Amino acid sequence: MELEVTAVNDGKIAGYDETESNMNPNPNLTQFGGGNKDDIAEKGSGTTNVEGGKSWADVLGRATVGKNSLEYIPPMIVEGKPVIHVQFEKFIHLKEKNSKLFVGSFIGRRPRYASVKDVVTRMWRLKNPFIMRAYGDRMFTFEFEKEEDRSIVLEMGGFHVASQLVVIRPWKLFVETESEKLTTIPIWVLFKQFPMDLWDNKGFSMVGSAVGRPLFTDRLKEEKRRTSYARICIEVDTKCKFPRETTVVLDKQKVIKIPIEYNWKPAKCSTCDVFGHHDKTCPKKKQKKVEQSVWVEKEKLEDD
Repeated sequence: MELEVTAVNDGKIAGYDETESNMNPNPNLTQFGGGNKDDIAEKGSGTTNVEGGKSWADVLGRATVGKNSLEYIPPMIVEGKPVIHVQFEKFIHLKEKNSKLFVGSFIGRRPRYASVKDVVTRMWRLKNPFIMRAYGDRMFTFEFEKEEDRSIVLEMGGFHVASQLVVIRPWKLFVETESEKLTTIPIWVLFKQFPMDLWDNKGFSMVGSAVGRPLFTDRLKEEKRRTSYARICIEVDTKCKFPRETTVVLDKQKVIKIPIEYNWKPAKCSTCDVFGHHDKTCPKKKQKKVEQSVWVEKEKLEDD
């Protein structure tokens, strides 16, 4: 269910309870420390006094907490739920701070750190060291010392790790949300027993179109160093059926079956109509299941 906030009167948004939004989200803090919500909002949870005049940072241990204290910023309450409104201009300083970062986005859950680090080190062959960090459950960030290294990586673009596609691009604000609406994706497809009579760009295009939109072949095929099968990069959408074979009819007389293999198939959700997760792990279905289970529990209690 999408949140709709439309009516605006006297500078207030319909459904927004100003009194409720100013309430302390954790009343236990005021009871424990003997303070009030204004103290918490002003001092921040890291410096709020607790028993014995100590702060939460002292209680949790100074070695484990950061040096800077955070502040309480009341969210808007719309239809009983907290909503945080963010303006890009408030975070534009991060664009300059992270301008040298590259992001490697996996379609689906990212592989192990060691596997990715080994692949990129061998593939890029950079003269200077780089810093690689895990980012969420689908991405890695890469920080380079030299501009020439960034240019090399950007020119090489995406690649595969354990047959799983990773897209390399410069960092930008909220880059992690782009993969949530991915409806098309390029994948490598193997066509076994490809007829030599069709071994040119026209033939590859015609046969590859049985799966999706052909983009290009690999370099080994192009240089004719491998002819046992054709390997074609094809852009597929969420409607792709990933056929196991295709049929070629020559001059309406001869019929040839071409087996098709996929080293990797992207996770696809029919509910959201996007790549990135399966139907079984769909967040929309999980939310609906939780709501249903809560309703059944309530109904059972009423019957009892």
